[in-house]
Amino acid sequence: MTHPDTVNHITYLIIPFVYDKEYKHVVSWLDRQDFEQIDSKSERLFDHIEKLVSLGDQNPETIGAKFVMTQKARSKYGLPNKNDLMLTCQTKTEQYQFSLTKIELYLFETQVGFWSIKLGYPKGINIERLIETNYYAKKITQYEYELFFTKKISKDETIKQNVHIGEMIKELSARFRVSSFFEGTKEIPTQALVYSSAKLDSDFKADTQLSSYLFQLRRSFKSTYKPSMIEQDLVGNPGLLPLFHNSYWGISLEGLANIVTKTDDEKTEEFFNSMYLHQIENSYFYLYILALHQRYALLRLSNLASKLSYELDVNLDNYTEQNQLIIQLRGQIIRFMLRSSYKQVSNNTHYSQLYEVIRENLKINDLFRELHDELDAISSITEVAEQRQHHLEETAKREQAEKFNNKITNITTLFLPITVITGFFGMNLAFIAEHEEKWWLFIGSTVIIYFFTLWMKKTD
Repeated sequence: MTHPDTVNHITYLIIPFVYDKEYKHVVSWLDRQDFEQIDSKSERLFDHIEKLVSLGDQNPETIGAKFVMTQKARSKYGLPNKNDLMLTCQTKTEQYQFSLTKIELYLFETQVGFWSIKLGYPKGINIERLIETNYYAKKITQYEYELFFTKKISKDETIKQNVHIGEMIKELSARFRVSSFFEGTKEIPTQALVYSSAKLDSDFKADTQLSSYLFQLRRSFKSTYKPSMIEQDLVGNPGLLPLFHNSYWGISLEGLANIVTKTDDEKTEEFFNSMYLHQIENSYFYLYILALHQRYALLRLSNLASKLSYELDVNLDNYTEQNQLIIQLRGQIIRFMLRSSYKQVSNNTHYSQLYEVIRENLKINDLFRELHDELDAISSITEVAEQRQHHLEETAKREQAEKFNNKITNITTLFLPITVITGFFGMNLAFIAEHEEKWWLFIGSTVIIYFFTLWMKKTD
């Protein structure tokens, strides 16, 4: 089968991560010789949405910053100096080519970040070859292939220079004290998400084949992965969105893909070959990053909620400490909901529709509900802890009151017999007057009364 060539294409690898250092500290501390802070470019978005990722802290809405690797830093991390130099991806049976055109970094105040690597492909690459290349490029641990380029070290001498994307990301991320890449180990990520768009040089009327391309491109699968009947439905599939009659979007947890087919209208072709590319690389990509931030920030908060249950067990008898831990987590969640979670981003119907479908397919609302359920469960734990704490406080008060009463009783036990004896013998009675020199009678009476008092106290 003949596969159509691409007129133009854009592909990004996106690697999410969680870092432990403070956001403001990381932004101010990032080496400006390696990374330059830049502004995000977008159009037809609400003002406050455009300002979510912007330069500096002059905008109160700003929740993130964007950086691009400088040209000087490329050789420092083992990349070719020329941005468009093609690397060779050697698998067991095939060779693919792509360049690492640009490396960007997004950092958010939620302590979630994204590495973004723009790939370049040979001009006119056909759609199946692009899909196959994406499949290997996303596997950044490179177990299945070797990536290298020919480096010139002198006038007549060259060497094979290997490039390991996963190791590079590990080295770049070390300064942030990364705690998770969500997939892989804490030290190194295994796979990347893929954002890809391709303009085909064919009108491509075969809906079945088009749906197969969308299925493979948005999930970065190989052509050997065949879509189900549901996946082939261009209209009823919730993971597909035809915004124009010749432009189709595919959304999945693995990535976001766009395929544009050829039309007979010259003005339409001119738009999709020029202005549309700018929108794909800026506004649409920016919306995808904002939606991804919501997903992975919620995953981080959910993970913190799960870990909190262990911390609550450690502080089982300390309700004050438990309450403080929950207040801190709730504070992070409230701040995220107020500053980072937006359902409406634009008055442009295409942007708004795509953003809504992205959020739906990234299961953002489901993650919100899951986090809410976890917080309810944690609140139940604290209610039990509060009742236990109240019971302990009441028990402590009761024991303290009993100790006080015992002291009073002991004092009464000591002085009551003496009071009785002295009161009795101090009476002006004939019996007492007749025996006033018999001191042993006074002492004996006192001892008898003491014994009687102690016996009464013991049998009480």
